[in-house]
Amino acid sequence: MSNIIKAIKKIYPTIEGGFVYWETQYNGTYWKNPIDGLVWENTKFPKPKWSEIEALIPIIELQEAKDNKLTQLETFILAKKTEPFTTHKAPEITGINPYTFGADVQFTWFVDAIPNSNLTPESILSKCTLDTVDCINAAINNSVDFASLKTNYANLLKQKVVPYSTTITKNGKELAGAINVFSVALTLANHIQQREIYNNIIKKTKTFQINACKSVEEVEAIKFE
Repeated sequence: MSNIIKAIKKIYPTIEGGFVYWETQYNGTYWKNPIDGLVWENTKFPKPKWSEIEALIPIIELQEAKDNKLTQLETFILAKKTEPFTTHKAPEITGINPYTFGADVQFTWFVDAIPNSNLTPESILSKCTLDTVDCINAAINNSVDFASLKTNYANLLKQKVVPYSTTITKNGKELAGAINVFSVALTLANHIQQREIYNNIIKKTKTFQINACKSVEEVEAIKFE
């Protein structure tokens, strides 16, 4: 929809057809007087003056620029929130049945979806939470005092394994592997929460800046990185 049509709809919000606007003449050249391109057959509303239409064009263009920038902001924030990160380390799982572990390795945490897996990041962290509750309950049921409670709880935590298949960095190389995510589940959850809060702050700040702009140039000057 051209901005001319949008302007007419702003002048007459309830108008339903009865007009058409041709931006160029039959030979492809632009009208000397743009209002000549407006063919008006609507009998309910009078043909608007070009000055009325022209006055609304900058307003429409500014709103279009804001809408486009806000859409770009939504895409940017979503990408930031779902971007995998490699800021944590956890014990590498080197064997199963029984589990054996190597040194702590850097690993990739996939926030949005885990490649080649039916599991989700949320389900894995939920499993860690449930296992932690199990450890607490078991420690309480098998302790006689606070000291034994602490010892039993610590020992139970060490025995818990929640495998997570991902990309690990080992000897400076990235390769497929698995880690025990249970040992870092709390710090992972905190990191995800803080990143969510940070990105929400960026979104609110940038949204306010965009909506406060008085010109298309101001809108286009706003950067997200």
